[in-house]
Amino acid sequence: MKKILFLIFYISGSCNLQAQSFSIQFAGSGASTTVDSVRVENLVNCTMSNLIGSDILVCNPGDTLKLTGKSGNYRTVVMLIPTYNQTVTFDFVECRDADDNNYAVLQIGDQLWMAENLKTTKYRDGSDIPNVQDSAGWHTATSGAWCDYHNLPDEGAEYGHLYNFYAVDDIRGISPEGWHVASHSECNVMEKYLDNSVDTTLLMGTGNQIGKMLKENCDTRWAYNPDTWGTNESGFTALCTNFRIGSGAWSLAPNNDHDDGFWTSTAINNGSAWFRSLRWCFSDIYVLYLQKTFGYSVRCIKNSTNTNIPDLNFQDGLKIHPNPFTDKVCIESGKNENRILQVFSLTGSCVYQSSLAGNKNQESLGFLPKGIYIAKIQGADWTRQFKLVKQ
Repeated sequence: MKKILFLIFYISGSCNLQAQSFSIQFAGSGASTTVDSVRVENLVNCTMSNLIGSDILVCNPGDTLKLTGKSGNYRTVVMLIPTYNQTVTFDFVECRDADDNNYAVLQIGDQLWMAENLKTTKYRDGSDIPNVQDSAGWHTATSGAWCDYHNLPDEGAEYGHLYNFYAVDDIRGISPEGWHVASHSECNVMEKYLDNSVDTTLLMGTGNQIGKMLKENCDTRWAYNPDTWGTNESGFTALCTNFRIGSGAWSLAPNNDHDDGFWTSTAINNGSAWFRSLRWCFSDIYVLYLQKTFGYSVRCIKNSTNTNIPDLNFQDGLKIHPNPFTDKVCIESGKNENRILQVFSLTGSCVYQSSLAGNKNQESLGFLPKGIYIAKIQGADWTRQFKLVKQ
């Protein structure tokens, strides 16, 4: 393992070199326990560097990092504001479509999202989704279709394809196996997690900062209004893709880009469906519905695993607090006995394990990404489970 301390140009490209610094190591869990490489994006100064998985990243207070761990075809995004030396664990999960495109994944709350736009040209059963380029064909389509913005392949390669709602709603499935296009209500859950002070079910703009939290902050295509630039603190990395109008026309001329939108899987009626819109001139998110003939981006969400774990912090003499937590968790017991603590992600990967002794133990879990976890505590002849929330 090598420590990146001597490469001054690298350090200045990803984190600021100051007197106080933190060392970040990397580990894998889930589908792979190895980390081949890590892409480090500093959202403060829009710089990027690449590490191998055994490298140690040196960062400083104030750095806001988007870390993308890669292991084979798996990629997982973790957002981090470093405050101490720690190990970042990437929970690798397969997200591969029928075209064999592999997608980065990201946990937001208790949901696992694709961290990039869909690019498939096939349904899940391998049948083709028609690529409709001409305006008349797009306007009259009553079944699934896709295109690239202005029919430019480079746009599709970088920003993902645009789909009409008929492709989203096709029974053959457009999403990777084990995933689905997020519903209207699932989008509301994500939005509420990002800003629980607002009513995210309102039609039109809602959540004054939600749009900024979703937008890619270093994408020059968003850079029209400094007051509404993205922060991407959610890691969602919404790109300024633009869209195709139901008539078959384009929203704007090439290189004159202002908006992003993505379909939900929820129809309003025979002609319209819910979608979400982000706009260059606003920092909120728009909750809207439009004709199914429009062409928008698609994001998918992992099929839910119902844990059936109650929202309790006290069970049978065991107490776990604070919950929700940001750094340390205290576990208290009425019995003085040895116990094992395991913390699992919602995908079933063990991300932390520790031996407990005595009546009171304090565990440092601040390295975990924000989200929901399952804490399992085992004694000699008993097991208890708690739902843990990392804020």
